[in-house]
Amino acid sequence: MPGGLTETEKFFTEKILPEDVEAVPVDADRIYHLKHILLPDYIINRYPDGLPIDYLDFFRSSVLPDRPRRKEKLVYISRKLSGRNSKRCVLNEDDLLLKLESYGFQRYHLEDMSVQEQINLFYDASFVVSPHGAGLTNIIFSDGLNVLELFPLKCSRPHYEYLSKTLNHNYIPWFPESGVDRDSNFCVDVEHISRLVESILMKSSRK
Repeated sequence: MPGGLTETEKFFTEKILPEDVEAVPVDADRIYHLKHILLPDYIINRYPDGLPIDYLDFFRSSVLPDRPRRKEKLVYISRKLSGRNSKRCVLNEDDLLLKLESYGFQRYHLEDMSVQEQINLFYDASFVVSPHGAGLTNIIFSDGLNVLELFPLKCSRPHYEYLSKTLNHNYIPWFPESGVDRDSNFCVDVEHISRLVESILMKSSRK
């Protein structure tokens, strides 16, 4: 692979590759003569209606912790507001957190956590609230999860809705009344989200 593997790629390839397979860095400016090459098809298209369950079962069984789930974590994923390159940050996040913390939620910055720490967090999560972003990929490590995804615009990007559908998570999107664009930082209706969270928690307690 040109440039070698990232730390995240190293983590997962060590978990899922057969023992006789090795990931080898290659020089992008060098020509290689290969005796055999296998080029697999893409598993999915860009917006799939779910993921192949056989693939998910194999992947999850290779990386999930070998212990019972605790299903006790109420997770809020924070996107750091760090200058002009910030995207989809909740501008009134502190106000939102005051409400969410009253239900037992804790704030997490996934970029400060290792891959294994993220897996463990979502493995034990029962409810995740998050702005749209790559951190929600971690719902693949959860089971029977409540997912409340916050969007900056009345425009759904269905990656995690479809992933939730495949994994039988309870997925709820939240949209503002108005917005600038789909990657802009935005404010949320704290009271509306609080009512949604309370309703979801009440329904979950009856199960």
